[in-house]
Amino acid sequence: LTRAQRVRAAMFPETLVEGETVLTAQSNPDQPTNVQRLAEPSQLLKTAIVHLINYQDDAELATRAVPELTKLLADEDQ
Repeated sequence: LTRAQRVRAAMFPETLVEGETVLTAQSNPDQPTNVQRLAEPSQLLKTAIVHLINYQDDAELATRAVPELTKLLADEDQ
């Protein structure tokens, strides 16, 4: 695999084809490669960004709904 493919596999493991394995260019098997060391933090960052995007979408939806909800709560029961 090329370096770009190894980095992509580390950051986005869901893009790997089922059954495909990632070979590492490791000179010392006792020490993880830089790509291996950065894989988990990269995945955590990606997850955090997805959560922020979803939070922003939820906040925008709530902002649009608040005026209508306020109006409904202010209406008297008949």
